[in-house]
Amino acid sequence: MQPIITARNAARISGTTREHIEKACAKLTHFYDRIIECEVVIEKQKLGTGVEFIVKVPQQTLVASAHSGDENLFKAIDEAYERVEVQVKKYHDKLVRTADRCQALCRCGAEPPGPRDPAASFFFLRPC
Repeated sequence: MQPIITARNAARISGTTREHIEKACAKLTHFYDRIIECEVVIEKQKLGTGVEFIVKVPQQTLVASAHSGDENLFKAIDEAYERVEVQVKKYHDKLVRTADRCQALCRCGAEPPGPRDPAASFFFLRPC
């Protein structure tokens, strides 16, 4: 996945910084493979550098930001990455838990209906 990298307020992005961001975004696909887009915004501020990860997954947008008081950009990137990694893991685990619960509630073992099925109940159960 190719991340969208944006620099604000005259922040400069070197080749090594770009590679570091690309590796971080590629690592996110290990936790959830249906990531639609990964955007990284680097912002130079008066007292340091701010980094924001915006990860778009189906039906949700995950945002994590970090600020480095000194000029260490890699530190801010790693901190923001760790925060968004936790959010992606929680999102994936929530989807897995919901799918397991739906299958456990359905007694006949049938597949749960899609999210747009008007006949579906709250727990995605079909009459057996």
